[in-house]
Amino acid sequence: MRFCPKCNTRMTPKIVKKELVFTCPKCNKRVKSDSTIKEAPDESLRSDNVIVLPPVKTTVGECSRCGKGPIAKLIMQTRSADEPSTIFYRCENCLFTWRDYG
Repeated sequence: MRFCPKCNTRMTPKIVKKELVFTCPKCNKRVKSDSTIKEAPDESLRSDNVIVLPPVKTTVGECSRCGKGPIAKLIMQTRSADEPSTIFYRCENCLFTWRDYG
């Protein structure tokens, strides 16, 4: 978290041309970050308090809204550990998203 050196407002991070830039929403001051942006390895799901999601797998299937595909599939544990995982599906054609609670 960074604060604007000009007006002391909390700055928001944005990625601009593969560089991390903090922008003040009040006075529009921009500050480049000293950090570098790199992809997290598959075994690591957390990096610097930011959750990095694993790559999404595409499956063969039809969207219930547009009838086309492919369908992206992401499995996440959204409830307690003794409950089944939640499967999120997203049509890559019309971007309709739905879920299955397993």
